[in-house]
Amino acid sequence: MSRVPVREALRSLSSEGLVRLEPRRGATVAEITPKIVAELVEVRALLEGLNARLAAQRHDPEIVAQLRDTLERGDAAAKNRHARGTRTIERRVP
Repeated sequence: MSRVPVREALRSLSSEGLVRLEPRRGATVAEITPKIVAELVEVRALLEGLNARLAAQRHDPEIVAQLRDTLERGDAAAKNRHARGTRTIERRVP
């Protein structure tokens, strides 16, 4: 893999506060506090709700079915506190 996409990905993560870029030292994962995690989950929930509303307004049955399936699997993973299941769901969402 070329260095350019990796560099751009690290800059993007840095702008979100998830990675610290240090000159001549490289990148390190930023400390993520429980408060930050709660805020990220809250924002993601709002965005997922917006996505579901937009899909419903556009009446695309395929997108609505995908969203329902994703939400059901996400709910199941959350209820079981299954982090790996949640990551798998995130990879499948377009």
